[in-house]
Amino acid sequence: MALNVRTGKNTYSINILKMETKDYNKYWDNFNFKLYKEYINSKNQHLEEIITDIDIREITEMLETKSIILYNDDKHTFKYVIECLMFICQHTEEQAEQCAIIVHNNDKCSVKTGPIDKLKPMASLLGKYGLTVEIE
Repeated sequence: MALNVRTGKNTYSINILKMETKDYNKYWDNFNFKLYKEYINSKNQHLEEIITDIDIREITEMLETKSIILYNDDKHTFKYVIECLMFICQHTEEQAEQCAIIVHNNDKCSVKTGPIDKLKPMASLLGKYGLTVEIE
């Protein structure tokens, strides 16, 4: 840092401030507001066209948080259900055990929550492994 002996001020920061204000004013002097407004209007019109083509219900369904519900059955063992939950839903062993116990006692349990597009493949795979699931 360069310190001015006469004033005791930091000349580096003073010079930077002068440069910034000089460049800033030069930028706004040459700025074309009319062209900028036309650009923004064209962008807004384009966005309106895109938005009218989108079905809002589809978007809200995709973004809403849903749950995979696992139902109790008498044909699978605790160990099998726990292994499926660990493999497919990426549960820890403790999470999978707790879900299996809840399903056994309450006949159903939410085993995974998230957006529908992430849950569909998991629910499909759980169904292929013979577990009874539903997305709510």
